[in-house]
Amino acid sequence: MKKWRIHIWIVLPSKVPMERGEFPKKWSTIDIFPETKLCEGKNKIDIYLRKNRHENRKQSNYLLEYETTATSPIEALDLMGDNIETILDILTFQLQAPIPVTNVDVIDFSEPLRVGEEREWAFANSYPRIQKDCGFVFMANWATSINSKLMQERLDASTEASLRWFSKGIASHAIVDQFISFWIALEILTTPPDQGKRVFFKCRKCSYEIKSCPQCSYSSSHFPDTKERIELFITEDLSLDESLFEKLWDTRMIFHGRNKLTPEEIKGIPDLTWELRMIVIEALKRRMGIDQKDRPCCIQMNAVIMDKFVLSGHRKLAELDIQYAKSR
Repeated sequence: MKKWRIHIWIVLPSKVPMERGEFPKKWSTIDIFPETKLCEGKNKIDIYLRKNRHENRKQSNYLLEYETTATSPIEALDLMGDNIETILDILTFQLQAPIPVTNVDVIDFSEPLRVGEEREWAFANSYPRIQKDCGFVFMANWATSINSKLMQERLDASTEASLRWFSKGIASHAIVDQFISFWIALEILTTPPDQGKRVFFKCRKCSYEIKSCPQCSYSSSHFPDTKERIELFITEDLSLDESLFEKLWDTRMIFHGRNKLTPEEIKGIPDLTWELRMIVIEALKRRMGIDQKDRPCCIQMNAVIMDKFVLSGHRKLAELDIQYAKSR
């Protein structure tokens, strides 16, 4: 077990100094939040808000700092994952502004600390938690030309709306935002303007159609609700396994009150989000009359990588590391 110090670089709102309400000739900002201990986290771990004094800090003006014992830098991050998640959400709520995470620095901080001593170290280009940041990058070879004919298509309002939500999903960094955006696009695409065909109730176990009430013989014919429409599209129109629909629906329900995610569910969200993305692509191609063999292709998870990364190795303790340690 080693002692690790974690610096999570964040961006907090700054103030632009203005005299007599006029814009300054030289644009500069002032950081307005004092350094402080934010809370005592799990396992009695203190979490501090610190000014970011790194020379290459770029837009990050503050950082969250804590120390913990663990066998590896990744384990040190995971130990405080939920607490950091909550702190970022509370800061966002209090300040009414997004709190981006730009960098994570984890270093072996076991005492004694000496400037220039080489220590095990890791850094990430974002906080490696599935709830906060996660993205996809294509590794497949895509076309170098754009199909201009698609730009000239006159699209109905629902198709345009679904394309907007699909674009939001592509642009989102948070995996939950991707899932939500893709799901909204799918709900729009599977909502027929004229209510579509009527269906009968089915047994959830064996799918037997219950066409009428066994008591009064009243027909069970009805227009399918959201769940039924999407299930029919995934299992019948796309011929995908019903278990995939159930997993997607269960994930959707997380955003409708099931707030607690289990570790197993967290691990499965990237795969499910990618499956949902492919389903929406199929639905859009059908709506827009694009041949299923044309781009955009629907590729599997093994053809992509995550664009949020963690690199590990060694670096020397700098004078700034010692200064942070002494300034508490």
